[in-house]
This record gives sequence, C-alpha cells and structure tokens, in this order.
Amino acid sequence: MNSRFFDNYEIFDPKINAPLETLSRREAECHFKLYVESWQSRLVELQKVLNHFSINLDYSLRSIEEIDKVFASLIAVDDLTGNSITPESFSICNDLSLYFAGFLLKNCNKLKWELNTDLKDWSYHRPVLRGFNVKNKKYYIDFDLMLCQYAHYLIKNGIKKGQILRMVESALNNCN
Repeated sequence: MNSRFFDNYEIFDPKINAPLETLSRREAECHFKLYVESWQSRLVELQKVLNHFSINLDYSLRSIEEIDKVFASLIAVDDLTGNSITPESFSICNDLSLYFAGFLLKNCNKLKWELNTDLKDWSYHRPVLRGFNVKNKKYYIDFDLMLCQYAHYLIKNGIKKGQILRMVESALNNCN
C-alpha cells in the first residue's frame, strides 16, 4: 500500500471499540444507524483515494471492475500485529462495502438495509442487505465482512483477480 493514496483520507470512526457481536442490541442499533447514515460522507472519502487511480464512483459495473484491479494496492499488513490489516485497510473495506451496497440498492428495488439480529450468525449485529430473490428468505449480503476477509486472504495468499467483480455480479443476479 502506498501511503500517498491516503493523503487527506479520513478513516471511518465506528464510535465503538469492540467486536460488533459483543455489543448490546442498543449499541448495535446505534452502530447500524451510524453506518447507514455515513454512506454519503464515506463515499466522498473513498473517492479521494480512488482519484489516484482515476476511478469514478458512478455506480457502474466498470467502476467495480476497476476497483477490483486496484484493491490489493489499498491493503496493507498492520506492523503492530503482523497478521492483520491496517486501520486504513479496514476503513477502505468499509467504504467499498457502502459503495457496493449503494450499487445494488440503485439496481435492485427490493433490497434494504437491516441489522442482522440472528445470534448464531457470522454477521450478528452487523449491517446487511436483505431482500434478494432467492429461496432462502434469511439470505443476505455483508459486503464489509466479505471484503475484510478477502483483504486478510490477500495479505496471506495474494490476489485472486476478479473476485470482487464476481461477488457484486453474483449479488446483482440474485436480486433480479
């Protein structure tokens, strides 16, 4: 990761300092509200970074394809832990998840944000998109979790080209 990409970039502050699954319902609801309401301001921050790559956040599949190509260059290992990603990387994953969700919300009229309250689920207390046209009515997308997992995969195993584009296209296919 080149630190110049993050000049003037403000890292997302979730206003919590604990894993989401450990929060009370009230705390999780507050985080959910902050996450969803920060959408516009976070895209402004994301655009600052993507300007270095001449990528415009225009809600096109082309923009997602371009993001997929540069994603690995936005991810770095946290020197303090040696096995996790940097705060900037987490924030970029968060911002990209909002952009991808925005893309789907613009293209799929039945989708909506929900706070996942299924205690046994991986995305417990996380913001997810629901309303996909699939048999499983509990089906959802948690782009933030998927992108953070993919970022961790990248620092250990290297890039798999096209993963992000396939992820978004698959979600798009499941909402029509």
